[in-house]
Amino acid sequence: GLTSAVIIVDVPAGWNVASNIKSEGSHFSTDDPETAVILIGRSLQQKHQPLAAGNLSLVAAGKWPFSDDDATKIVQKILAEYSQLTRFQLKCNPVVMLLPYPGEAGPDNWSAETRGNVVVLLLGRNASRKRVLLRLGIVLSHELFHLWVPNSLKLAGDYDWFFEGFTLYQALRMDLRLGLISFADYLETIARVYDSYLASLDRNALSLLEASERRWTAGASLVYEKGMLVAFIYDLSLRKLSGCRASLDDVYVELFRLSATGQGSANETIISLLSEPEELKTFARDYVESAGKINLETILTAYGIQVGTSGTGATRFIPGRNPDKTQRDLLGCIGYRK
Repeated sequence: GLTSAVIIVDVPAGWNVASNIKSEGSHFSTDDPETAVILIGRSLQQKHQPLAAGNLSLVAAGKWPFSDDDATKIVQKILAEYSQLTRFQLKCNPVVMLLPYPGEAGPDNWSAETRGNVVVLLLGRNASRKRVLLRLGIVLSHELFHLWVPNSLKLAGDYDWFFEGFTLYQALRMDLRLGLISFADYLETIARVYDSYLASLDRNALSLLEASERRWTAGASLVYEKGMLVAFIYDLSLRKLSGCRASLDDVYVELFRLSATGQGSANETIISLLSEPEELKTFARDYVESAGKINLETILTAYGIQVGTSGTGATRFIPGRNPDKTQRDLLGCIGYRK
């Protein structure tokens, strides 16, 4: 691939250009063309905000039901939380490009991609300020974490099961932490993903490692759904074992500490970290390296979570009526407030 590029962008009068790469007039240059993003539009508003380390740039196209300040506050909050969670400061200034989803779409319609230090988000804006802002936060809690995982990790190989599946779970935890969702929403999301996983025909055919290698042909749903459920089970297991003193968050701290030492095999590094607690020695073998089935009905009872079904037959996870002290502590540890 190209190792450097100079791009000349010529736009009509009244149009604007925004990018994450160096520019002099209409000339844009980069030593990493794969992560270069250039946005061209009629009405682009750019806002720059200082962060604890570096600067945040927000580029918004068109009119939105919220202010630039509303959007930058949410982005700043999420970035600060992830910096704290990983104990790793981003090396490049983050850029968020926000564009309206085509048509008269509401905020349930969106599409996003994170490339290098840029998150590009197309979001439906046809709803109240509160609804559009809420969806903005929920989508960005996933996409902004990609600035760390995998974009800031020096790891090699196919490990989509971790940087997609586990990121989905960590983003859900972040949504709960920031009050973007309720505890009931958190359990409902896990239940919905579980139903989708159970409906997948190849759920027992591929391990997560194999699904990652075939993500673009056969394994995509497993990478996301089984990956997210495995992250959920691991997080619960670690919290239970440690009496809530440890969680999946700690794996990320260690991962960034190790990754700083150079290019390693992603799967070996992550599996080694997941296997560190003596009681979880076989966890990765059971859930990541083999095609073993997930059975949340049997797993969740120990955590004081009851499994039932709704009137439509969908799975429901609800806190048990009479949890014992250990279960009560665990439920509190994952965010349940009576």
